[in-house]
Amino acid sequence: MRTIRFLTCAALLCGAAGISLAAQNTPQEKPTTTTVQVQKLKLTRVSDLVAKDVATARGEALGKVEEVIVHPRGDVAFVVLSTAGHLNFEGGKNLIPVPWRAMKTNEDGSLVLDIKVDSFEHQKSFNRNEWPKLSDMDYWKEIDGNFNKQKKETASPVEASASLAPTKLLFRSSELKSRHVESPEGEQIATIHEIVVDPQVGRISYVVLSVGGFLGTGEKLIAVPWDAIKIMPSKDNPKLERLTLATTKEKLEKAPEYMATSEGWTKASEPDYVLRVYEYYAVPPYWAPSSK
Repeated sequence: MRTIRFLTCAALLCGAAGISLAAQNTPQEKPTTTTVQVQKLKLTRVSDLVAKDVATARGEALGKVEEVIVHPRGDVAFVVLSTAGHLNFEGGKNLIPVPWRAMKTNEDGSLVLDIKVDSFEHQKSFNRNEWPKLSDMDYWKEIDGNFNKQKKETASPVEASASLAPTKLLFRSSELKSRHVESPEGEQIATIHEIVVDPQVGRISYVVLSVGGFLGTGEKLIAVPWDAIKIMPSKDNPKLERLTLATTKEKLEKAPEYMATSEGWTKASEPDYVLRVYEYYAVPPYWAPSSK
């Protein structure tokens, strides 16, 4: 209180009290804004997202999440739905890819697709044994376009997923899990154990890596921002990609630990934990105003 009174008196003597107070308040507003945004994080594990029910805005069952497809930059691009039993599909084509941004996540975590059932039944689908190529961008862009047209049939516009350009390959989350992560020099340093996404912004928040140990014993689980992982061409085959992380084993051993328990997940989904993960790897948080 004494400091505040002193500054106020000094400002009055200079005839610039308003300017001085404004200058003092300005730098204090930035961290407050960031803190509010961090507190809004509501994360979910991909393993929990898979098998979630999806319904229309009127509560009609459409199906369940079968797979989550992500863009290399970390966007959740599509979810693939296994359709509800009462829906009619020809030739056993019972999987339908849906742009993530066409979905809505309720406060309770339930998923809603604002579309009429008969329109959903006419969406492009495929047999679970004949998956489309993840490198076939024309196919995935067509899916985007088809759902974008639904805005004329629904109460609210349905947006296409995040831009697919300039990538030439998408990832199935089920295949990302268990993928090895290497150092830029090619040394295997970790394995992806889990993928944690932020449904509100439709992107990967962080991945859980398994490091150390031997044959599943003595391993440690740590969290790493997706933006810290880079995709590079394989040294043996340039047509293949490899996941790399520029760090050392010593730094990984000291990284924020992830506990694979109910209590551990509660902690790992809290804003303070996620912020600590990003700070540890010196990666700008994706929720910060300056982040893209």
